[in-house]
Amino acid sequence: MSDTISTIRIGNQTAFSASRTLEPLEFAVEHGFRAFEWFADKKLDAQGKAAGWDETDITEEKRYLLRQIGESHDIRYSVHAPWEANPLQPEGEALLLRSVDFARDIGADLVNLHLYMEQGAKTYVDALEPMVAYSAEQGVRISIENTPLTGPGDFTRTFELLARRGMDSRQVGMCLDLGHANLYAATRNDFIRYIDELPDQVPIIHLHVHENWGDRDSHLALFTGPARDNDAGIRCFVDRMQRRSYSGAMILEQWPQPPELLVEAEQRLRAMFRPARNGGRPARKAARRLAGKKPAEPDPEPAAGPPLPLGGFAAHIAAAHRRLPSWRQRLNWIRDSVAAAEFTGTASELAQLAVYLRFLGTGELQCEEDGRHFRPHHHAQSASAIVTRLQQLTAPGD
Repeated sequence: MSDTISTIRIGNQTAFSASRTLEPLEFAVEHGFRAFEWFADKKLDAQGKAAGWDETDITEEKRYLLRQIGESHDIRYSVHAPWEANPLQPEGEALLLRSVDFARDIGADLVNLHLYMEQGAKTYVDALEPMVAYSAEQGVRISIENTPLTGPGDFTRTFELLARRGMDSRQVGMCLDLGHANLYAATRNDFIRYIDELPDQVPIIHLHVHENWGDRDSHLALFTGPARDNDAGIRCFVDRMQRRSYSGAMILEQWPQPPELLVEAEQRLRAMFRPARNGGRPARKAARRLAGKKPAEPDPEPAAGPPLPLGGFAAHIAAAHRRLPSWRQRLNWIRDSVAAAEFTGTASELAQLAVYLRFLGTGELQCEEDGRHFRPHHHAQSASAIVTRLQQLTAPGD
């Protein structure tokens, strides 16, 4: 088992729908989960009675007991601040302080809150900065969660500002919510694209995992929604997290009936995490090192071949796919093909290209490293060139 796998902790969360506040925690202990999140969500139920809990319900004695439970069962706690804990609002600061203090008392290492962009990234960072400083003093990290209204660009701008303020990425990072990424308008039903648009400068330190059909925030248990019949998207998500060397917690954000669905989700998720071959290095280079030889220069990139002819389009896509192993090479091949003067972009050709790119993006057609290293802007430039060329070919009727 690799270090990455051993440090991944999967667990569940308190739930408004649970019969008792501690029922989900008892379930986590019983089934050996290694993470648990406390979500303060006290509100009125359908009958108008108060249900759920918040930090004011947990006495100092109870906090001590909860800390003992977490430590004795090796469960890493996190705390989800209330929805109303918006640092842009006057009452939000008090709610966040209360969550941080609760986290400190029970031994939780992280408090999670949402990103609010109504007044822009700078105003949000200005309001958050004192809270980050306070949480650091208490030994608690801060994670900022994406909502269905916040996209990769919002997080890029926010973390650029946080970095300029000198805030350590080990102290404040992103909570990637898979279901919310699937609902974001620009990446609806394509949460992998959402992840791919997050630059490495946005540190992912916490995960909320649940499913939906792209229609509403239904918080379906993993492998009971779209992944029930095809789990390629979840496998692709796991691959993306391993590439980022993710080593935090993964919180299953639901209390399903039966709750044993959480056990199945935890087991399937853990099975998907695998040791990286040769420590994540290309096998070719690792073999050379083991042999005591100096690594050779990277092999030249395979020739892309002639531009696409007007016929046999699918066959040429398949041939290029077999010849070119990496995502960058395949993207460049498409760039060069559509740029060819004889490429007219018929409806059939564009449809086949769209299907191929979709399969690449969802991981159903896996890509491999080719032993060369390029910054992400190389891929972005190729994609931009493809879009520009297709825009030139677009006719009013299309």
